[in-house]
Amino acid sequence: KQNGTTKDTTTAYLTNSGDGRSEMRINIPGASSNKMISIARAPQPKYVVMLYADSKTYSLTVIDTSLINSGNETYTVTKVGNEVSQGYHCIHSRLTSSLNSRFAKSSTTFDLWTSSEVPGYSLIQKLMALQNLKPGMMRALDQAGCGGSFVKMSSTRQDYSMEMLLTKAETKTFPASMFEIPEGYTESKENMIYHMGAIKK
Repeated sequence: KQNGTTKDTTTAYLTNSGDGRSEMRINIPGASSNKMISIARAPQPKYVVMLYADSKTYSLTVIDTSLINSGNETYTVTKVGNEVSQGYHCIHSRLTSSLNSRFAKSSTTFDLWTSSEVPGYSLIQKLMALQNLKPGMMRALDQAGCGGSFVKMSSTRQDYSMEMLLTKAETKTFPASMFEIPEGYTESKENMIYHMGAIKK
């Protein structure tokens, strides 16, 4: 709150065959990193390829599914009520995430607005079922009767506040090249932190 406000947009794409792509930046108050693009292919669910447009390079990341399904983080969900947000009929819930490991202990509370009306939600559910993979947060929401795509998320603490909004969800046809390593890219030996680059103000 002392360093001003940072705003940015993350875009995610998902195909009927299970291929995915995301474009995002890592933001801190008053600054942001280089854009990071990741692509994932359904036949290789344990791998993600990171694309770095600035250097025209890519790197391979192995997904540790044991961390996604880790028992170190627990979730408590309370249903607040039914509301309309961003044009969708949503379930408003309050979720508390508690981390209890040998390295750290913390607790964070979020207000969430979820909706099954968002295009693509049924596809996400299907793909997670096929891969037997569902993050603990989503399992907790489903068990509390609050499942759905995230339409709005907010959290406020003493030193910062955060809000994420779904601005658009639509069904389109995407070119296959969006889910492939572009021609001319070479493999990078550096890690993701290096490619994030100096934080830009």
